[in-house]
Amino acid sequence: MKKQNTKELKKFILKIGIFCLPILIILGFPLFVLIYSKEILPIDKIIEAQTSLPEKQLVSLAYSNPDKYYKLKSTISITPEVLVLGTSRTMQFREWFFVPNIRFFNAGGGISTIKHSNLFLNRLLTERVHPKIIIIGLDQYFFNQNWINANTEINSSSEKSLFRKTCLSEIINNQNITKIYLDYLQHKFTISQLLVKNKEINKIGLNALVNNNGFRKDGSFLYGWTVNNANLPENPDYQFKDTKTRILKGERRFEYGQNISEESIKDLEIFLRKCKKEGIYVIGFLPPYAPSIINQMKNMQNKYMYIKLLPKPLNKLFLKHGFAFYDFSDVSNLKITDKEFIDGFHGSEVVYLKMFLSIIRRNSILAKYTDLPALEKILNKNINPLLFFK
Repeated sequence: MKKQNTKELKKFILKIGIFCLPILIILGFPLFVLIYSKEILPIDKIIEAQTSLPEKQLVSLAYSNPDKYYKLKSTISITPEVLVLGTSRTMQFREWFFVPNIRFFNAGGGISTIKHSNLFLNRLLTERVHPKIIIIGLDQYFFNQNWINANTEINSSSEKSLFRKTCLSEIINNQNITKIYLDYLQHKFTISQLLVKNKEINKIGLNALVNNNGFRKDGSFLYGWTVNNANLPENPDYQFKDTKTRILKGERRFEYGQNISEESIKDLEIFLRKCKKEGIYVIGFLPPYAPSIINQMKNMQNKYMYIKLLPKPLNKLFLKHGFAFYDFSDVSNLKITDKEFIDGFHGSEVVYLKMFLSIIRRNSILAKYTDLPALEKILNKNINPLLFFK
């Protein structure tokens, strides 16, 4: 009787195995990719490793996007004296812009709207994280009501949804499984790229492994692929083609607009008022466009009138609270060229050092945290328009 039961059990297990085999085959390759690329690592473990370990880390995930959670939690972990806050257009401020004993973190990518800056600040204050200085990038389209109307989901994000971490089921889902197969078949990555180990830097995520893109320990972002392939037609914004298309169509952050959003101005005032109350000094700036791009926008028969009108009320608002504001929409006066831009509206770290030098020459408060002659020396010696090799 026992032998018969054992045989039946073996048959049952065999049937289950045969039934599950196709599923295991289908899932096997994507799981291999996710595991060897470290995409499947819990985001808290990634943050812990990057903020505490001495070795260099480069983080950029291809199949999930917990950037806002990653930036918030990293900020809380590092407790910086100087914090950069903004979108991807602020990611090129570097730790070495400041003297060595200053705790710095770049939380670029931690927000997508002015409202988000208040949510981010609230979380920091709740965790008793109290920067001395916040440098905040104020993307021009934050104040364009037409962009706000076209992106209601982004602008209405709650704190809970904004700073949530990606769960395992969201990484291993049908969409990602299909995408992994497609990416492999389209030669976006190879097996050997997954298996090679870099002794100098720990790369986490497929984008970091394959393209050498990713967040550094200081929160800045390395556009490794673009730096190495800036002049190739395969570049997504080769000769700013994509950015120029956005402008012609008035879409994807380049929506046309005549008036400044009063709601965004109010949200910014709430942020500044709160910072003043907490003794946090704020430096605000409008991020740069490539010179040819801002010229194209200026020649669009006032379709971007709100950008022209924006500096005056922002400057007035910052001065009201005892803070500093700078307009870097057009940086051609800083001897910055198109070649120094990652794309039409993302300046390289070379662009951002030139902007930074412009600020500290005029701002004695920020200048105390830096070494101006040393930075000027680095800039003068640099030969790459997109990256510094210190």
